[in-house]
Amino acid sequence: MGDRIEAGDYSNNTIGDYNQITNNFYDTIIPNRTIVYELCMIIADSDIEVGDYDIRSNVSWTDKLKRNNVESYLEIFDAYCDVYNDFEEILVSQYDKRDKLIRKIQHIYLSVIIKNKSKKDDGDWILDEVYNVLRNTVIQANYNPEEIIIEDIERTIILIMFYAITKCQLLKR
Repeated sequence: MGDRIEAGDYSNNTIGDYNQITNNFYDTIIPNRTIVYELCMIIADSDIEVGDYDIRSNVSWTDKLKRNNVESYLEIFDAYCDVYNDFEEILVSQYDKRDKLIRKIQHIYLSVIIKNKSKKDDGDWILDEVYNVLRNTVIQANYNPEEIIIEDIERTIILIMFYAITKCQLLKR
Protein backbone atom coordinates (compact mmCIF):
# COMPACT_ATOMS: atom_id res chain seq x y z
CA MET A 1 0.00 0.00 0.00
CA GLY A 2 2.71 2.50 -0.93
CA ASP A 3 0.58 5.18 -2.64
CA ARG A 4 -2.42 5.29 -0.36
CA ILE A 5 -3.44 7.90 2.14
CA GLU A 6 -6.56 8.18 4.28
CA ALA A 7 -8.07 11.12 6.08
CA GLY A 8 -11.11 11.63 8.26
CA ASP A 9 -14.06 13.96 7.88
CA TYR A 10 -13.28 17.65 7.21
CA SER A 11 -9.61 16.97 6.55
CA ASN A 12 -7.34 17.32 3.54
CA ASN A 13 -4.89 14.85 2.10
CA THR A 14 -2.54 14.59 -0.81
CA ILE A 15 -0.14 12.05 -2.15
CA GLY A 16 2.90 12.46 -4.35
CA ASP A 17 5.74 14.93 -4.68
CA TYR A 18 5.30 18.70 -4.74
CA ASN A 19 1.58 18.70 -3.99
CA GLN A 20 0.19 21.64 -2.09
CA ILE A 21 -3.04 22.22 -0.25
CA THR A 22 -4.18 25.73 0.52
CA ASN A 23 -7.04 26.40 2.89
CA ASN A 24 -8.51 29.86 3.22
CA PHE A 25 -10.80 30.47 6.16
CA TYR A 26 -11.59 34.12 5.59
CA ASP A 27 -14.50 34.19 7.98
CA THR A 28 -12.11 33.54 10.89
CA ILE A 29 -9.40 36.07 10.00
CA ILE A 30 -11.11 39.21 11.24
CA PRO A 31 -11.66 39.20 14.98
CA ASN A 32 -14.86 40.52 16.46
CA ARG A 33 -15.39 44.23 17.01
CA THR A 34 -14.83 44.04 20.76
CA ILE A 35 -11.38 42.52 20.35
CA VAL A 36 -10.38 45.09 17.72
CA TYR A 37 -11.57 47.90 19.98
CA GLU A 38 -9.87 46.50 23.11
CA LEU A 39 -6.50 46.02 21.42
CA CYS A 40 -6.60 49.41 19.70
CA MET A 41 -7.38 51.05 23.06
CA ILE A 42 -4.50 49.21 24.76
CA ILE A 43 -2.02 50.31 22.09
CA ALA A 44 -3.33 53.88 21.79
CA ASP A 45 -3.35 54.36 25.56
CA SER A 46 0.07 52.78 26.06
CA ASP A 47 3.14 54.75 27.10
CA ILE A 48 4.47 55.20 23.56
CA GLU A 49 5.28 58.60 22.10
CA VAL A 50 3.24 60.01 19.21
CA GLY A 51 4.21 61.96 16.10
CA ASP A 52 2.49 63.89 13.31
CA TYR A 53 0.06 62.00 11.10
CA ASP A 54 -3.02 62.48 8.93
CA ILE A 55 -5.35 59.44 8.78
CA ARG A 56 -6.71 60.36 5.32
CA SER A 57 -3.72 59.17 3.29
CA ASN A 58 -3.49 55.67 1.82
CA VAL A 59 -0.84 53.85 -0.25
CA SER A 60 -0.46 50.74 -2.39
CA TRP A 61 0.59 48.22 0.22
CA THR A 62 2.07 45.73 -2.26
CA ASP A 63 4.33 48.39 -3.80
CA LYS A 64 5.37 49.57 -0.36
CA LEU A 65 6.25 46.05 0.80
CA LYS A 66 8.32 45.42 -2.32
CA ARG A 67 10.21 48.72 -1.86
CA ASN A 68 10.93 47.76 1.75
CA ASN A 69 12.25 44.26 0.95
CA VAL A 70 9.35 42.48 2.61
CA GLU A 71 8.79 38.90 1.52
CA SER A 72 7.25 36.80 4.29
CA TYR A 73 4.78 39.46 5.40
CA LEU A 74 3.65 39.93 1.80
CA GLU A 75 1.97 36.53 1.99
CA ILE A 76 0.57 37.23 5.45
CA PHE A 77 -0.95 40.56 4.43
CA ASP A 78 -2.23 39.04 1.20
CA ALA A 79 -4.26 36.61 3.29
CA TYR A 80 -5.72 39.56 5.22
CA CYS A 81 -6.38 41.95 2.34
CA ASP A 82 -9.87 40.53 1.74
CA VAL A 83 -10.99 41.64 5.20
CA TYR A 84 -9.18 44.99 5.18
CA ASN A 85 -12.30 47.01 4.33
CA ASP A 86 -14.28 45.30 7.09
CA PHE A 87 -11.47 46.00 9.55
CA GLU A 88 -11.22 49.64 8.50
CA GLU A 89 -15.00 49.99 8.84
CA ILE A 90 -14.73 48.74 12.44
CA LEU A 91 -12.03 51.31 13.15
CA VAL A 92 -13.91 54.17 11.48
CA SER A 93 -17.27 53.40 13.06
CA GLN A 94 -16.18 52.50 16.59
CA TYR A 95 -12.75 53.83 17.30
CA ASP A 96 -12.01 57.54 17.50
CA LYS A 97 -8.29 57.30 18.37
CA ARG A 98 -7.09 56.03 14.99
CA ASP A 99 -4.63 58.89 14.54
CA LYS A 100 -3.13 58.28 17.97
CA LEU A 101 -2.92 54.53 17.33
CA ILE A 102 -1.11 55.01 14.01
CA ARG A 103 1.27 57.62 15.45
CA LYS A 104 2.26 55.20 18.21
CA ILE A 105 2.93 52.46 15.68
CA GLN A 106 5.03 54.92 13.68
CA HIS A 107 7.01 55.69 16.83
CA ILE A 108 7.61 51.97 17.44
CA TYR A 109 8.82 51.61 13.85
CA LEU A 110 11.18 54.58 14.13
CA SER A 111 12.54 53.30 17.46
CA VAL A 112 13.22 49.89 15.94
CA ILE A 113 15.18 51.26 13.00
CA ILE A 114 17.08 53.81 15.12
CA LYS A 115 18.23 51.08 17.51
CA ASN A 116 19.17 48.72 14.67
CA LYS A 117 20.45 50.81 11.77
CA SER A 118 22.15 47.81 10.18
CA LYS A 119 18.73 46.18 9.70
CA LYS A 120 16.87 49.26 8.39
CA ASP A 121 16.53 47.69 4.93
CA ASP A 122 15.23 44.31 6.17
CA GLY A 123 11.46 44.85 6.04
CA ASP A 124 10.55 41.42 7.39
CA TRP A 125 12.83 41.85 10.38
CA ILE A 126 11.42 45.32 11.06
CA LEU A 127 7.84 44.04 10.89
CA ASP A 128 8.75 41.16 13.24
CA GLU A 129 10.15 43.65 15.75
CA VAL A 130 7.12 45.95 15.51
CA TYR A 131 4.83 42.94 15.88
CA ASN A 132 6.71 41.82 19.01
CA VAL A 133 6.48 45.28 20.61
CA LEU A 134 2.74 45.48 19.90
CA ARG A 135 2.14 41.92 21.14
CA ASN A 136 4.13 42.56 24.33
CA THR A 137 2.26 45.83 24.88
CA VAL A 138 -1.06 44.00 24.75
CA ILE A 139 0.14 41.07 26.89
CA GLN A 140 1.60 43.41 29.52
CA ALA A 141 -1.68 45.32 29.69
CA ASN A 142 -3.02 42.37 31.68
CA TYR A 143 -5.65 41.39 29.16
CA ASN A 144 -8.00 38.64 30.29
CA PRO A 145 -7.10 35.48 28.36
CA GLU A 146 -10.58 34.10 29.06
CA GLU A 147 -12.10 37.02 27.15
CA ILE A 148 -9.53 37.41 24.35
CA ILE A 149 -7.64 34.38 23.11
CA ILE A 150 -4.05 34.75 21.92
CA GLU A 151 -4.91 33.85 18.32
CA ASP A 152 -7.37 36.77 18.16
CA ILE A 153 -4.72 39.07 19.60
CA GLU A 154 -2.19 37.95 17.00
CA ARG A 155 -4.64 38.34 14.09
CA THR A 156 -5.73 41.77 15.31
CA ILE A 157 -2.13 42.96 15.64
CA ILE A 158 -1.43 41.83 12.06
CA LEU A 159 -4.51 43.75 10.88
CA ILE A 160 -3.46 46.84 12.84
CA MET A 161 0.03 46.66 11.29
CA PHE A 162 -1.48 46.18 7.83
CA TYR A 163 -3.66 49.24 8.45
CA ALA A 164 -0.61 51.26 9.54
CA ILE A 165 1.23 50.24 6.36
CA THR A 166 -1.64 51.39 4.16
CA LYS A 167 -1.63 54.69 6.03
CA CYS A 168 2.09 55.04 5.22
CA GLN A 169 3.25 55.09 8.84
CA LEU A 170 4.98 51.73 9.02
CA LEU A 171 8.05 51.08 6.84
CA LYS A 172 9.79 53.56 4.55
CA ARG A 173 7.55 55.74 2.41
